[in-house]
Formats: sequence, C-alpha cells, structure tokens
Amino acid sequence: MHEFCIQAHFSQLGLPIRDYVTDLKSVLDQILIGLQEILEGVTDIDLVVNLKLREEALLAKCLGRRICSECGGNYNVACIDIKGEDGKPGMYMAPLLPPPHCASKLITRSDDTEEVVKERLRIYNDKSQPVEGFYRSRGKLLEFDLPGGIPESWPKLLQALNLEDHEDKQSAAA
Repeated sequence: MHEFCIQAHFSQLGLPIRDYVTDLKSVLDQILIGLQEILEGVTDIDLVVNLKLREEALLAKCLGRRICSECGGNYNVACIDIKGEDGKPGMYMAPLLPPPHCASKLITRSDDTEEVVKERLRIYNDKSQPVEGFYRSRGKLLEFDLPGGIPESWPKLLQALNLEDHEDKQSAAA
C-alpha cells in the first residue's frame, strides 16, 4: 500500500525512490546475515530452537491478552481447544486467568485488534525468514511445533533436545 502511495504521488519521481527502497532492503538483509555470522563466530551457537505455534492459536492468544488497569498484571482469557484433523494432533492451551481482585479491572490494549495482530505476524514472518534460513543452512535450526501450553510443550521440548528434566527426576525420587 505504501509503495502504491509513493508511485501515485511522485509518478516518475517515485520510480527511483522505489528502486532505492528495494536496494536498501536488500542491503539491510545482507547486513543482517553478516551480523548473524559475526554472532555465530563470537558465541559458538550449537542449536537454535524455533518455537512454532499454529497461526490460529497465536492469533487467539494475542487477542486474548488482558492487562489489569490497577496492578499492571498480564493475563490471557483465551482458551485454545483445537480438535485434531487431517493427521494434525489437537491442541489445548488453558487461559491464564487473573486473581479475583483483578478480574473486574481487565483492559485490552487498543492495538490488540485482529488486523493489527495479523500485520505484526506478517512482519515477524518476513523478518525471521532470513534468520531461520541462516541457521537452517548450517544445520543448526530445530523447528519445534508447540503441542499446547507449557505443561504440554515443556516435556516434549526436552525430549526433542535429548535432555532430561532433572527437577522431575529429583522430586520423583524423593
């Protein structure tokens, strides 16, 4: 939409500007990749975990965010219960409800609308693609589809990473 506005307002003058913006984006992408290579050289990254959540669940969670107008606490009223279909497993994510003294004071951010959240997700996807591609090309990217909330996801993530949850083992042994 912005590109259309530039062309409409500048007509022939807008073409060099559009080309400049396109070239600038390409240069910025190359700088980002260069910074990732520098970071990798300094930090010796073994693995990057890309936590993935179904877009419908992510959208519902973003739209379910609430803030207590009194204490500033963050809560989420969305209860995600997606039935499994077409070979995909179901997903459940419980709401994060406020304590009783905050329940009547919950507000929604003015920018938490479906349109704004979808645009944020689009921008995130655009910006994260080069990062994902960088680590994927080096065999250092683990794509992990979240099966639900923390109780459902944590043990499966530890399993995917070939790690054990030492606290659970200690409490089970006690």
